[in-house]
Amino acid sequence: MGFKQCEFRKPEYDYKTGIESMVLDNVEKSSEYINGKWTKIEKEKKHPKWDKFYCLKFSEQITVWMYIERQSTIKYIWIEGTFKKGVENIYSYGKPLQFNSKNDIINLFPKEIKRDFILNSLFS
Repeated sequence: MGFKQCEFRKPEYDYKTGIESMVLDNVEKSSEYINGKWTKIEKEKKHPKWDKFYCLKFSEQITVWMYIERQSTIKYIWIEGTFKKGVENIYSYGKPLQFNSKNDIINLFPKEIKRDFILNSLFS
């Protein structure tokens, strides 16, 4: 389908712009009360070796993100684009779906993206 492995990301809401976007998930932030002062602590986040994160740059406006757990289970699928003004979770692991082919993933997409994806695969 064209998914490429990339660094782990997570959806995060930006209060200034009011738009949710995917940001790097490589730092854990916390704060602790030390010697009468609150200090921010940032630690490098370690993801399990068997988990993978993939990205599909469908067009300049649309990006599809996929988080795979234990090298076989699709945990989440997000779609990010200007048409939705942010990030939308289109699949979570708790939903009873079975993926047998790429068409099962394509069927999760909104109508306008599904149409473009099918047309691109036919004429490419």
